[in-house]
Amino acid sequence: MSWPMTRRMPLRLILVLLLLATETAGAHDRSTSYSSWELEQTSAQVAVRIRDIDLTRLGLLPDSTPKYEQAVLRALMQDLILLRADTACAAHTPSLIPLADGWLGARWELHCAGAGTPRIEFRLFGSPLNNHQHILNVRGEPGVAQRVLSGTRLSWASDFNQAAPALVGSTIGLGFRHILSGWDHLAFLLALLLLCASLGELVLVVSGFTLAHSLTLALAVLGWARPEAATLEALIALTIILVAAETSWQRSGQGWGIPLALTGGTLAIALLPGNGLAWLGLASFTFCHFALLRRTQRAGMWRAGISFAFGLFHGFGFAGALSSMSAPATSIWPGLLGFNLGVELGQLLVVLVSWPLLRWLSRKFHQTPDLVAAGVAGLGSYWLVIRLAA
Repeated sequence: MSWPMTRRMPLRLILVLLLLATETAGAHDRSTSYSSWELEQTSAQVAVRIRDIDLTRLGLLPDSTPKYEQAVLRALMQDLILLRADTACAAHTPSLIPLADGWLGARWELHCAGAGTPRIEFRLFGSPLNNHQHILNVRGEPGVAQRVLSGTRLSWASDFNQAAPALVGSTIGLGFRHILSGWDHLAFLLALLLLCASLGELVLVVSGFTLAHSLTLALAVLGWARPEAATLEALIALTIILVAAETSWQRSGQGWGIPLALTGGTLAIALLPGNGLAWLGLASFTFCHFALLRRTQRAGMWRAGISFAFGLFHGFGFAGALSSMSAPATSIWPGLLGFNLGVELGQLLVVLVSWPLLRWLSRKFHQTPDLVAAGVAGLGSYWLVIRLAA
């Protein structure tokens, strides 16, 4: 017997939203670029890092743009400028250096006609920048400055040695936008929420995730731990698959089909060139995780521990937006605090909206957790495949 149309529509809406998420969730990294400036009285040195995929928004394609490197340098030097006394400084001796993981590095020198107050403007993607953010590091005789240029704030003007409270405030927005545009982190958080049967379990699981990603975010930003980026991205995708699959496994009677399929898939990854003991260990972990869940009487505490363990991977992923901000410790700590507060505020917003909605949908439409879990696991599988291929 088919469902009435009114009961089928919310489930169709869930499927459509998951399909739309797939279209926009191709990569973990946010649309972010970086520049470092060494300012002197009438000259400057600038170094820029930007992803080549972001340059496609300007019509710059490595395989089809004539004299691609010269075109990229021309665009960067025209739209990332230093002004003194409202006069743009002239760029000289540019060079472009391909970096790892789809990044490009550019350097050039600037000669200024005068020695007025310095101002840096970022005009590359127009105004406002929408979802792009440019992280600026400036060193000059008065001191240092770190800023995030985004939205309608597209310039920096000689405000060295920003007070710690102001720096915290400026990076809260960066962290908030980072979590809300991080599809893989949101997918993992949604999968965690599906597993929480009570408010107490929700607090335990989310607290474990929060504590873990705050720890590794700090370790990465301070330069004390730097995991290999490509492997980390694939691991994050695997965490999404495992947590989403647990919902389906739990609702299907806790059989051995799903654990064996996931264990076998992880073993297959371990046999790929460039993978090894780490993925073999993850295959063993996957099997043991489901075996222990079948026996434990305190599933909530076990899941809190798992959310902590997986949150360590996600914290390293969060660090991408801050790890290139070379700054003295007096600036790193306020920036780190503000960014992490922004991440937590964004995460809290997602939890406050999503968990009651999921609970209501689950009561009204019994198949909701199955559909959402399947969609999230599908997203995780998609990310895992493209990240391993990359």
